[in-house]
Amino acid sequence: MSDSPFDVVVVGGGAAGIAAAVTAARAGARVAIMERTSAFGGMATGARVGTICGLYYRSPDSPQFAVGRFARDFARNIATRCGSAPRSTDDGLWYLPYE
Repeated sequence: MSDSPFDVVVVGGGAAGIAAAVTAARAGARVAIMERTSAFGGMATGARVGTICGLYYRSPDSPQFAVGRFARDFARNIATRCGSAPRSTDDGLWYLPYE
């Protein structure tokens, strides 16, 4: 048996690492995330990306989530914390801007 206070250690705080950590924590595991840089977000943060694509179906009318569970919760949380809302291009491609 290990004396570690964690059941799961996730290496990397990018999108996949955060999703893995949240999923493990929701399953009851004690989780630690190790990130080598000064901020979470992986390449999106490092590249100063300000949008998330792939969350919504293409639609000329309104955004409809194409994802569920963690990705949907994550998007809603970002929108609430940043005060943002989904936007679309002229051809119905929806994306979520954030700062």
